[in-house]
Amino acid sequence: MLLIPLATKKMRWREHLLSFHCLLHVFFLYASAQPGYIPANGTISRDTALKRLKDSCLLPENLRTTNCCFSPSEIGLETGLNSRCEFNESTNSFPCAIKLGVNNWDSSFANVYVAKHFIEEYLGWPVEIQAESPTDGVISTQDIFMDGEITEFGQWQLLSENIIDAILEVWPSGHRENEFKFIRELGTVRDAGDLGVIGKIGWFFPRFLLNSSSNGIVGDPDHVEYWKSLLVNEHVFRDPEAERFCCVTENSEIQNLSRICIPSFEEGGPSVEQGGIENTSICDADPNLLLPTSGGRILSGAASWSTLDSSILRNLELNFSLQFAQSESNLIKSMEDAIANEYGLIMYFWFPHGALRELNLEQILLPHFSPECFDSGNENYSCDYPQDVLGKMISQKAADRFPDFSDFLEVFTYRDGRDQEELTYEFMYGATKDWSQIACNWL
Repeated sequence: MLLIPLATKKMRWREHLLSFHCLLHVFFLYASAQPGYIPANGTISRDTALKRLKDSCLLPENLRTTNCCFSPSEIGLETGLNSRCEFNESTNSFPCAIKLGVNNWDSSFANVYVAKHFIEEYLGWPVEIQAESPTDGVISTQDIFMDGEITEFGQWQLLSENIIDAILEVWPSGHRENEFKFIRELGTVRDAGDLGVIGKIGWFFPRFLLNSSSNGIVGDPDHVEYWKSLLVNEHVFRDPEAERFCCVTENSEIQNLSRICIPSFEEGGPSVEQGGIENTSICDADPNLLLPTSGGRILSGAASWSTLDSSILRNLELNFSLQFAQSESNLIKSMEDAIANEYGLIMYFWFPHGALRELNLEQILLPHFSPECFDSGNENYSCDYPQDVLGKMISQKAADRFPDFSDFLEVFTYRDGRDQEELTYEFMYGATKDWSQIACNWL
C-alpha cells in the first residue's frame, strides 16, 4: 500500500505542478485502495499483459525496465513507491491497473505518458497502455479496431464496456452522435473536462509553391476565397504516381493500411467516369487492385479518423481525388518528400503539432466555418474545419471504482497547445523514441 500523509502529498504535488508545464490543479482526495479490478471479457496472454505494463516503474524489480520520473523524496516518501495492489505473477499483471486507451497519433501517446507518471507515482495505480485490440486474436466489433489499432470512433464502445478506462484526447466536432449516445442516453461514459488544448484541422501545402515560377500557384493565400485557386491549380497537385491501390475496408482479410490508397467513389474517391470503383467489395476481394488518378489529389489521414475531406471536395466541386496516407508518419513523410523534390501536395493535417516547426507550410483558407455549415451534416458539409476544444472521456465504471483517478483526470490540463507541440517535436526530432523518457524529461 502507498501511504502518504494528505497534507504532505498535496504540498509536494503542487510544488511539482507549479514548476512543470502541466497546470494540474489537483485537490487530492487520496482514496483507500479499491477492490480488485475485474478484467473485461476476453483473455490476454501473459506477454501481452506485460507489454502493456513495460513502462511501469511499479513492476517488480526483476521485470522493471524503466525508472520512475520523480524521486521518493520529491513526492513526500521516505522509501520507494509501492503499487496499491499486488502484482500477479501468474498473469504478469496488476488486478487494479488503470487502462488508458491510445489513438494512433503522436499527441495521444504524449498525453497518456505524461498522465501515467502522475497516476503511478502520486496515486499508486499501475497503468496499462492499450493501443491495440484488448484481447488476443478476438475482435468482436469490426468498426472498433482497424489493423489491430483502436479506431477514433471505436474508443467510445470500449469506454462504454469498460474495456478501457479513459481516453485523454477527443476531438469533439467529429463525435456529436457518440457524445449524445454514450454520455446522455446510456450514461456509460462521462465527460472528464477539457485537455487545455485548442486543435484545428485543415489543408496544408508547401510554402515554396507561392514563390515558384514553374509550378507555383496563383492567388493571395490570405484572401478569404483563396480555396477557389484550387479550381485552376489542380495540375500543381497531381499525384506523382499514375495509379494507386484502392482502399480496403475493415471487412477485408488483408489490410493494406501501411500504404497510400484511394477510397471508393462512395468514400470520396474518384468517380466511376474517372476510373474509380463504385463497389467497395471489389477492393476487399483484391487489395492489390490499382486505380488510375486524375486531376489533383488531397492526401488525407487514416481511414479510421474523423474527416470531412470527401464532403468538402464534393460540395466545393473540386476535381481532386482523395487518398489516405493511413498514418500520421506517412503524412509527414509525404510532405517531406514533396518539399525535398519540389512538387505540389495538399494534405490533411492539424495543429498544434511539432512537425509544423520543421515543415514550412501554408494553410488553404477554405470557406469560413459557420454553425449553419456544421449543422448541415456531413453529406452537405462545404466549409473549413472548426476549432476544437479537445476533451477527455472516462468510463463511468472506472470513475466509480477509481474516484481519485477520476478527480485527477478532470483537472489534468495542459497550459496550451505549445505543450503538445513540444512533446511531439521531441518524439519526431529528438534523441529518443521512448515516450516514457520523453514525458519525464519534459516534466
